[in-house]
Amino acid sequence: MGPPAWSPGTVLAHELTPFQQVLLGTDGTVLHLLEVYTGEPIEAVKLGQELTEAPEDDTDAQVAAGTPVLRRKVLLRGAHTGRHLIHAEVVVVAGRLPAGLLDALLTTEVPIGALLRRHELESRREVLRVWREPAGSRASYFTLDPGDPMLARTYVILARRRPIMVISERFPAGAFHTLPATSIPAVGG
Repeated sequence: MGPPAWSPGTVLAHELTPFQQVLLGTDGTVLHLLEVYTGEPIEAVKLGQELTEAPEDDTDAQVAAGTPVLRRKVLLRGAHTGRHLIHAEVVVVAGRLPAGLLDALLTTEVPIGALLRRHELESRREVLRVWREPAGSRASYFTLDPGDPMLARTYVILARRRPIMVISERFPAGAFHTLPATSIPAVGG
C-alpha cells in the first residue's frame, strides 16, 4: 500500500523525533517498540468495549452496515510505572477472528499484539493515515489540556488478505522526546 498518508499541513516529519516517526509509521507491533523504549512491560487497560453492529459501511474495515463488530477503547501503559503511553480505539471484525482470539479480546486485558502472537494468527499491518489533533476528551489520561496536540495514526491489521481490525492510536505530541531505555526486554515473553 505504500507509506502512510501524512495529513498535509498537520504533521511534518521534520517536526517529529525519530521515535515518534517510528511509532507513527511502523507496520509492526507497537507493543514491542514501547517495551524496548520504556524498558518495562506494557499492559492494556480497557476503558470500554461493546460487541455491536457496524452502524454504517466502513471502508477501512471493509464491512457493511449491520456487520458484527467489537468496538473497544484501551490505554497502553507501563506495567511498572503506570504511565499512560497511547490511547487506542479499535474496531474488530468479529466474524473474521478465531473464536479463541475474540474470547480473549472480550475477557482479558492482554494487548492485541500479544494476543495475535499467542494465537499464532499470521497478520500484517498497513498504516492508512497519520495526523495531529487536539487532545480533547483524552487529555485527562495524559495530564494535558484539551487543546494540547496529540499525534495520531490509523492502521489496519489484515489476516488472509482481509481486514480483521482497524486501530486508531494517539499519544501526546510532547511524548517520546527522551532517549530510550538502555536495556532491551526479552522477546516472546
